[in-house]
Amino acid sequence: MENKKLHITSLNALLNAAQNITSEAERTLLIESLKQLNTTDDALEGAILFLEDHNWNIELLHTSTEHITTVIDRKKTKKRADSLGKIVLKYAAIFMLPLSLLFSYYYLNKPSAIEKWFIEEPGLPNYMADRGINKWEEPMQAYREGNYAKCIEQINALPIDINNDTILYFGAVSHYKMGEFDRSLVLFKKLRKMPKSVFYQDAEFRIGFTLYQLDQLRDSEASFRKIASNKNHSFNTEASLILENLFDNK
Repeated sequence: MENKKLHITSLNALLNAAQNITSEAERTLLIESLKQLNTTDDALEGAILFLEDHNWNIELLHTSTEHITTVIDRKKTKKRADSLGKIVLKYAAIFMLPLSLLFSYYYLNKPSAIEKWFIEEPGLPNYMADRGINKWEEPMQAYREGNYAKCIEQINALPIDINNDTILYFGAVSHYKMGEFDRSLVLFKKLRKMPKSVFYQDAEFRIGFTLYQLDQLRDSEASFRKIASNKNHSFNTEASLILENLFDNK
């Protein structure tokens, strides 16, 4: 790593460079090279976006290449929409990679607490509305700041049906983050009755965590098992890994 700028052309090259870091100078060189890099490789671009969002913590890439490749192969896009109109993509496929990489990092370190396996919901982006003031901006700002009580208060005050899937989902996640698992489960279960909702699979996945937090371990395992058995489910791989590592299902 003697050059002033590294030429990283793929995710594998990035992982190799990250694994071979032996000094702070090499770490700094790699980070600066990535900051200047323009790439059309989705996987590499996703990894860079991940690092940007996590303060360039290169150590988060130190995981099994096999598991990373498995998750990358399952890159997915998800669209968020509410009953009042269309909103933009919540995250593009390149952003799903960073979430998967972080999730893989947690799995391979086998934490004992369910919370360590939880994929954080970053909230809806600021540019959802086509024009004018976006009604979701204030509650999402509160959500991103970790003020979940304020987020719940603001979304519940919106002139929207309280059974709107966006309200239900972020209300459920906020209650979960506040440790109010009973209320969170009620809202997630309402979403589970909306199979056409863009939040359906997210809610179904998080129900397993909520049940676990409520010490309903058998139901939690059954929830993850149902997802793991559905190859078309967005969280099929993640649920399978939870069963293997958290419930010791080999």
